[in-house]
Amino acid sequence: MVTGQNEFLWERFSVSKETVLALGQYYRLITAMFFHGSIMHLAANSIYLFYFGSRAELLLGKVRYVILYLISGICGGLCSVFLGHYASIGASGAIFGLLGAMLILTREKGSRYTGMNYATMILLAFTALAMGFLDVGVDNWAHLGGFLSGALVFFLMFRAKE
Repeated sequence: MVTGQNEFLWERFSVSKETVLALGQYYRLITAMFFHGSIMHLAANSIYLFYFGSRAELLLGKVRYVILYLISGICGGLCSVFLGHYASIGASGAIFGLLGAMLILTREKGSRYTGMNYATMILLAFTALAMGFLDVGVDNWAHLGGFLSGALVFFLMFRAKE
């Protein structure tokens, strides 16, 4: 973004049906998570990542946290590829996975870890998902895929840890 190479980034690292399925460039399911379309996109993801990511990492440890993050991001990318209609980039699928994980944690353990009660977490999750539909160019499939996979993976990890 800073160098004015946006087109280069989109062409090389975004996920889409054409690049992942037709060209077999599966690496894009990872690379797309580390590029953003604007400073605001990066800032919004960073805020959510700091809040929910720090809590998930403390609870799961570094290795399980990274696994949760990557699986959520990849699943978000796969939903985008199979159900979406345009190329996308960003960490939103992985971040929504963390949000889904923290929703499960709050349901299981209460507000002790997240600082929010379950009703507030549901409202936050619903609002975050719904906000994507109010803006053009938001990859809602990646958000939904990341959210659901993050909740499921965290549930399985949390159960295995206990």
